[in-house]
Amino acid sequence: MQVKKLTCTTVFEKNYKNPAPTIVNVGSVRSSKSYSIRQCLIAYALQYAGLRIGVCRKVASTLQHSVIKPFVAALVDFNVYDRENFNKTERYYVFDFKDGNSAQSDILFFGLDDVDKIKSTEFNVIWLEEATDFSFDEYSFLLTRLSAPKPIGWEQNQTILSLNPGDARGWIKTKLLPQKGVCLINSTYKDNPFLSEDYIVSLLAMKETNPRLYKMLVLGEWGQTEGRIFEKWQLYDDESAPKEFDGTVLGLDFGFNHATALVQCSFKENEVYLRELIYKTHITNTELIALMDALGVRKDLNIIADSAEPDRIRDIANAGYICSGIKKTTVLNSIDTVKKYKIFIHRDSKNLQYEFENYEWKKNLDGQYLDNIEPNKQRDDGIAAVRYGVQFYDTTANAMTLVY
Repeated sequence: MQVKKLTCTTVFEKNYKNPAPTIVNVGSVRSSKSYSIRQCLIAYALQYAGLRIGVCRKVASTLQHSVIKPFVAALVDFNVYDRENFNKTERYYVFDFKDGNSAQSDILFFGLDDVDKIKSTEFNVIWLEEATDFSFDEYSFLLTRLSAPKPIGWEQNQTILSLNPGDARGWIKTKLLPQKGVCLINSTYKDNPFLSEDYIVSLLAMKETNPRLYKMLVLGEWGQTEGRIFEKWQLYDDESAPKEFDGTVLGLDFGFNHATALVQCSFKENEVYLRELIYKTHITNTELIALMDALGVRKDLNIIADSAEPDRIRDIANAGYICSGIKKTTVLNSIDTVKKYKIFIHRDSKNLQYEFENYEWKKNLDGQYLDNIEPNKQRDDGIAAVRYGVQFYDTTANAMTLVY
């Protein structure tokens, strides 16, 4: 089988045969970091017979679309993919050199929610994709698996981390990068010559629409959490969501010039999974009810709304929904209630992501944040709906169970 010669980016050149025991790839979206790491690992597997490679995500259910499919595509690009060598059940790929060499390289794809799968497994290289999802203890555990005997010519067992820069106070920035033997590779979209002009224009537009995310996702800079009310939250999708929830309620914040927001709040132990169902300005109550009907919003779930709008609540209840007003508390108390839970926001809920990313405390005249005194409520319609839903669930035992 003839291996193809592929086009690579500068990110590949910085990673390939890098002698550092730990390589941390921090980059903007579409900087080619994941693409380049896949190329490196396949090249290593082909060059060093017997190399053991582990590719890890926090949750195994996210592997198929985010890791395995792109890896298969890369193997096809290299002209080395053989479907008979891929065990889809156990999620590993074997490189068959077909030259009588019994030392076959392989790649195992795994999630840390199935840790028993790797307790007796050793690796020469472990790649932590979306490394900010992991804790420092989980990273430390993976280091104990980096003990496979070195193939001929392979000099250094190695961990590779890839991530979009997040909280500057997180463990990667504060604990890992200062250590000896750690190589930091920064990259941005400018390192990827294969992006279309239209895509670059859409990225740069984020500078105006979401300056904080622009710095992290486009410029590749570490995020600053000063003044932010919700410092920690994660994205999820349908595949990574729990199969069953302990309960689900819907939070509803009324608006007109501001958005009317209907948010699904689903709970699993100390976790809350948020998904915006409606986020729309200039909508009347009649239009809202029609939209809820069209979307198939469930009528057996509690809808918890702003109690300052009793007429609108009554209209929705008369349309067959279980709609009631939230028992009033202070905004600060309801924020603290939401913070009791580990927060997950659906990848499709772009408005909710924007609000959580930019929701911050007010500043005084000197420009200093007034932490835990008063939030800046410039855009918090979705968050208000979340506060109503979470507060209700947290204090009531009547939330319905939902199979996701």
